[in-house]
Amino acid sequence: MGLVGKLFSRHIETGEALADQQLQTRYYKTTKDKLFSHILDDIAKDTKMTLIGESKDRGEISIQYNSVRKSFLVLTIISVRPYHTAVDISMSIERGLNFGYIHRYIQSFYERLNQTFPSANQSQA
Repeated sequence: MGLVGKLFSRHIETGEALADQQLQTRYYKTTKDKLFSHILDDIAKDTKMTLIGESKDRGEISIQYNSVRKSFLVLTIISVRPYHTAVDISMSIERGLNFGYIHRYIQSFYERLNQTFPSANQSQA
């Protein structure tokens, strides 16, 4: 995604084969269940987040984020193999222009996970 997309797109997703390394899928050395529970605990503690829905079987968590811009997130947590779990984020803002807000929020979300869970190298997937 180019600079224009980062600044003006109202929807951004992380993924495997993106040119922007900051938006690539992140892998963690933990189980899907531990990561899923940790994220749900964080949502419960954050007054700006509202849990919309969760499906542990599908590994999806839907969140309404009420901050500077009202946003909707879908987190996908997938166990690649034992103690190797992938996390992808899809985020949309309700209205207005992005101006890099989504990109910065995704980065900060991954940074919070990095503080708790060790990173797993993508090449091991």
